[in-house]
Amino acid sequence: MLLVVSSSRRPLRVLHTADVHLDSDGGGPAQQAAHNERGRRGFRRIVDRALADQVDLVLIAGDLFDHNRASDETIAFVRRELDRLHQPVVILPGNHDALRANAIYDRHDFSAGASHVHVIRRLNGQTIEFPELDAVVWGRAMEEHTPEFQPLAELPSRDAGRWSLVMAHGFFFAERQRPDRSSPIFADEIRDAGWDYLALGHHHARTDVSQGGVAAHFAGAPMIEWGPGDPEGAVLRVELSVERGVRVEPRPLAARAVREEDAQPGYLENTVDQVEHPIVRQARASVQAALALAIDSEARFGHLDRESGTRGMRAAVVVRTSRDDGDVGLGLRFIVQTDGALRAHLPA
Repeated sequence: MLLVVSSSRRPLRVLHTADVHLDSDGGGPAQQAAHNERGRRGFRRIVDRALADQVDLVLIAGDLFDHNRASDETIAFVRRELDRLHQPVVILPGNHDALRANAIYDRHDFSAGASHVHVIRRLNGQTIEFPELDAVVWGRAMEEHTPEFQPLAELPSRDAGRWSLVMAHGFFFAERQRPDRSSPIFADEIRDAGWDYLALGHHHARTDVSQGGVAAHFAGAPMIEWGPGDPEGAVLRVELSVERGVRVEPRPLAARAVREEDAQPGYLENTVDQVEHPIVRQARASVQAALALAIDSEARFGHLDRESGTRGMRAAVVVRTSRDDGDVGLGLRFIVQTDGALRAHLPA
């Protein structure tokens, strides 16, 4: 399908994520608190990545919550994290947090006091317009996860004058058939949609299902990738421009993105999850705390990180491990890279 593109559209940068599954079951009561915190840490890093990458729009394509019984504490946490964002956020209910009566999105109005947050609520489809971005977003809220529910049904024609983005949550079928899985998304529907980008959720592995000239991706579950083999979760950054078309790139969530105003003494204090230090890795000791002793703000553009070729800010820190409660890595350099990522390096 030939897409007619308006030459007047400004470039657009989007963060696409899905299947965060906050408050999912964590293997029993003893592990539940730690499991919940791990999920929140993942969502916090998603917000960090949106800020660091300076995206224009955030799309959460279903299953932000693992179920409709999410605790008030988790709801409050999500509100606080969304408040950190100033760019528009669009949330699509998925099969785990479907838009049923008295469900999460029925009980809680995430737009209250946060006009930048939008929840797709209409069962027959809803278009949200962002004139300041030259963009529109369409999605269809899910009430029941059944084979009869078709996430792309009733998709309107694309607006050729604006970036046209679709959100959908369901199971992908490469061939048209009688679906044996719920919420089917068929390849020919994607091909015939004609919209610029389809932000999909439900498949937990990142998958490119683009068809013809239509870009369509499952972002994957960011936390499913965390583990010994691959310690970095990821989201998708989607860049749309008239000159380059649609480009999709995975963006890591391994380290909290740090803003310049945050990089000051005390910022790293008691951040258990932020240090990936070679000595700590070799000792197989978990990090208990990291304390920033000093920030060399003058070195922000003066220190060249040889590994990545980017310039950043230095901080001297002490790393404390659980093995012997000793301090290692005194003088360790933390490089706040220009892309916002936080990386650790031994002193030269």
